[in-house]
Amino acid sequence: MQKVIQIIQLTSAVISLVVKAVEEIESAIPVAKAGAEKCQAVMVIVKSAIDTVADFSDDIKKTVVEKIVPNIVSTLVSLKNAFGIFKKSE
Repeated sequence: MQKVIQIIQLTSAVISLVVKAVEEIESAIPVAKAGAEKCQAVMVIVKSAIDTVADFSDDIKKTVVEKIVPNIVSTLVSLKNAFGIFKKSE
């Protein structure tokens, strides 16, 4: 149960970082059809940030970066696409 609580705590802590990283990458690299590469860049940024957090085990950090962050990115991008914030290319 403690692991679940720590995963939730870390996930809550990184959501705003993920949102900001997605926005910055989209702004810096406005290239369509590069979603996988952009998602990987977000994961590297988030991993670098949470690797400095000593309060969480490596296992919990890995779970958040590899399993949760991509889902946050996917959900955020889908929402922005749905509302026309990110324009899909033809």
